[in-house]
Amino acid sequence: MALERGDPPPPVVGYDLARFLAWLKKRDGYCDYEEGECYCRCAKTGIDLFGLVKEYGPGRIAIYRTNRTPSKKLVKLHDWNWADAWAIYYGVEIPHHRHRKGM
Repeated sequence: MALERGDPPPPVVGYDLARFLAWLKKRDGYCDYEEGECYCRCAKTGIDLFGLVKEYGPGRIAIYRTNRTPSKKLVKLHDWNWADAWAIYYGVEIPHHRHRKGM
């Protein structure tokens, strides 16, 4: 995918990753990796979250260990503008429940 004028800023992400970033944004930019939906979403779409963090760097998305339970991992989105731009580019942005859809 060659970037053209008007495309989101690099690094380039794929459709599945853009959907995951939109989902993560909807949950205030963080989720518990090992419990519930975050792990299932990554497994279902084939996203390697640890590889993702290595590729895109901690400035965009990172994994932390919690203070209370060191074995638990927390996924945190740092670069909201980057994630938002790619979600809009692929048309997978999840609007807030108060935002009305155009008719």
